[in-house]
Amino acid sequence: MAKKKHQSLQVSQEDKTQAQRVFEQYHQIAEGLRLSTTREQVEAALAEINSMTEPAQVALSKALAKERHTDAADVLLAINELSPVKGARKEARRSLIQLQGAKIYPQWHPPVDQPLALVPQTPTLDEDKNNYEDEENEDYTALRDLSPQDVVTTFVESWVNDDYDT
Repeated sequence: MAKKKHQSLQVSQEDKTQAQRVFEQYHQIAEGLRLSTTREQVEAALAEINSMTEPAQVALSKALAKERHTDAADVLLAINELSPVKGARKEARRSLIQLQGAKIYPQWHPPVDQPLALVPQTPTLDEDKNNYEDEENEDYTALRDLSPQDVVTTFVESWVNDDYDT
């Protein structure tokens, strides 16, 4: 089996500084996440993180993984769910798994889109089948007492008078 490529991101001092600055605010970010009720509010709470470079986001995720607090898990979950950068999402997921290994779980859950106010109900196959069988039984009982010639005559007359559903 082929070995995985381990690409290590080069984290510059500027990225580390930026990650450290955001790391110091992760409690406020987590509070913003918990107060959010829509996806737009969550994205606003994560705006500073999402504006960071990928190496800075990865460095932030690694720093949050070392922090044993549910706020860190909440922020990592939000990054994992909503970050536009794939590498940041992957590292956030890894960091979240590390925290879960230490029995630290996120308390925040992403807001769910509102369901439709009115959900149309379509008849099930069984209901359609029963309705069809009832109609078929009515026609069958009406035609059962007729002779073959009368059945054909009734059919042709109904067809001429447009009494048949097509």
